[in-house]
Amino acid sequence: MKIKSISIILITTAIFIASCKDDVKEEPQGLVQDTTPYMLDYGNFPAPNIANDNQLTIQGVKLGRMLFYEKMLSGDGEMACASCHLQEFAFT
Repeated sequence: MKIKSISIILITTAIFIASCKDDVKEEPQGLVQDTTPYMLDYGNFPAPNIANDNQLTIQGVKLGRMLFYEKMLSGDGEMACASCHLQEFAFT
């Protein structure tokens, strides 16, 4: 009986030791920036003077739209830019 108990303890200990492994840490991936240019139709207006290092991108325009409608950016979390600057009134 004593040998059986020692065997069970040794096997259990061996299983616990074998299951203890270092966690493999994944390296966080860097920020992926999509630099696909956003083509804006200016119609009859002259093209604005936009610096070459600050061109419009699809990703940047999507971010701007999200921030424009985001209510959490206001002090009380209840009002977005779009609450006052309505699209049907040319955002004025």
